[in-house]
Amino acid sequence: MAVNRYLGDFEDVKPKAEAPTRTRPSPLIPKDLNPFPTLESGKYLQEITGEVVGDVEVREVNTKSGPKPIANFYLTDGKAKIRVALWEDFVSEAEKLKSGDVITLKGMSIRPPYKGEEQISSTKNTEIL
Repeated sequence: MAVNRYLGDFEDVKPKAEAPTRTRPSPLIPKDLNPFPTLESGKYLQEITGEVVGDVEVREVNTKSGPKPIANFYLTDGKAKIRVALWEDFVSEAEKLKSGDVITLKGMSIRPPYKGEEQISSTKNTEIL
């Protein structure tokens, strides 16, 4: 029997069985996603990963500095849903998203709940992965 001084005996090691293939019972239950963190409005969210749910709505909003484009959609971790607002430069990227896409957002601002819904908004430091 061969012995590796770092691994010990390795001839008796049985190969691992392949993991069974999981089927997704619903498009609203993404696989392998971590639960969303607790959101505190006014704070900065380092990173969040979720599955896009539904369509991306693109529109123009009147702001103090004039009209600006915004894209709204929802992310889910399979249990919770968060409303996402991507402003200006990120709208073109958001338009490419479709329901079922799993994305990671970095550098988002946590906004106060809107009509009881948790929401996050892009900042100048936001990244979409």
